[in-house]
Amino acid sequence: MSVSLNPVSKTPKSSYQFHRDALIPAAEHHADTVAERKTEGTEWTLAFFAEMDRLAREHGIVKHSEDGYRREAERREIENERLAALDRE
Repeated sequence: MSVSLNPVSKTPKSSYQFHRDALIPAAEHHADTVAERKTEGTEWTLAFFAEMDRLAREHGIVKHSEDGYRREAERREIENERLAALDRE
């Protein structure tokens, strides 16, 4: 494995970054088959990231965590409630 640099930090990519980047072409292909890339909206982006998540779990790059999903959903709900309260002011 050759050393590849992170384009932002200019530091060597971590193992996670290296393996994640290898999944990008497959996720792009999947998204291209289910949505138009040039249309407005988020359909293509959602398809791309959903496939990246699926592939990352399938390849063991990340692990499925029900507890993590629950905490993230709770965090988002609290944030949405906070934003809604600000809108009402």
